[in-house]
Amino acid sequence: MKKWLIILTVIFLAGGITSATLAGYIYYNELKTYEDHDKKALRDDALENVYIKSSVPVEIHPTKGQPYVEFTQKYTDIIGFAPKYKLNIEEKEDTTYIDLQQIKDMSISLGVKEDKVSLVVYLPEKDIKKLSVEELIYDYYYRTKQVIDLENINVAELDLDVENSEMKLNGRYEKINISAHASTLNMQSQIPAEVRISGVGKQNLSGQFKRIVIKDNAYEVNINSENESSVELECSSSQIRLEGKYEKIDVNCDSSTIDVRSESICRLSTNGHNNTINADGAFEVIHLEEDEANVEVKTTMIPKSIEMKGETDNSKFNLVLPSNISGYTLSCTSFREEYYNDYYTDKEYEENFYEINKRIEQECYFRSDFESIEKEENKGEI
Repeated sequence: MKKWLIILTVIFLAGGITSATLAGYIYYNELKTYEDHDKKALRDDALENVYIKSSVPVEIHPTKGQPYVEFTQKYTDIIGFAPKYKLNIEEKEDTTYIDLQQIKDMSISLGVKEDKVSLVVYLPEKDIKKLSVEELIYDYYYRTKQVIDLENINVAELDLDVENSEMKLNGRYEKINISAHASTLNMQSQIPAEVRISGVGKQNLSGQFKRIVIKDNAYEVNINSENESSVELECSSSQIRLEGKYEKIDVNCDSSTIDVRSESICRLSTNGHNNTINADGAFEVIHLEEDEANVEVKTTMIPKSIEMKGETDNSKFNLVLPSNISGYTLSCTSFREEYYNDYYTDKEYEENFYEINKRIEQECYFRSDFESIEKEENKGEI
């Protein structure tokens, strides 16, 4: 019996090796390759408005010659069932519509060795009123990073809905809306622009801005504003650095590091959890609502108002004020008024006034380098 088991094991191993060798031979010698290519010229006078819809990754590059669109595809597998696409160009007066649709899907995906497909649009270095790029459903996990190069191409209104792209913008932009997962953005705006960004992992913005709104997880954000702009950030686990001139900075982030250097009079507002914030500038209004945070704010001007809130004892606030301040009133609330009313009646508060206020003082610990502090004692406050 043992002898037969040894013989069967040898036969099984030999069969496995033979099958693997045969499969390898077929994979590397019997593969089928499908290739497709289409190139269409574009009318230069029909490029004031450009709308691009594509089922494959899109690239854009500037050209000094004839503008055109080029589609390329190479697909290699064992069976030979390649997806098929069709490129349509429609030009109406000053508007061009570029549409690349998938007309045949892969019925079987087996032994795919190569799957490369792209749509490249070459645009002239001129002013464009509206440029819209929308990438439809596509498998982004195996694609390489595409380049959207709009340097020296001025776009009044830019709308990008792409994936895994490297975006280069350097020109005159008025309104920009970008949604781009797993992408990078390098932008230089030559006129005040209104910018909305979602999903872009790394962002470097410089130049002139009216308003900047950044949402979703961006692991690195660098902004240098030449004029007094408004910035709204809603991120998580991000590295954020702002320098230049700002009118208003509104930060809603968690587990992030925020570094602010403002050269103009600015309103600073933050709200989040587990943040590290370091701000230096001329802040006329400071509003910090942070939980388990480490915050340091230095202001070169005397603020009109300062409000700092921390949910737990782990929050640490350090505020540096100008030495020429004439004085201030410090109000520290230990708990909300509704909490107070639930646990103490007016009579109980009067009877236990000193004990309650001692607790308030302990919960509202603060240290100040200024010699004189005016204290106001009200119900629930010191």
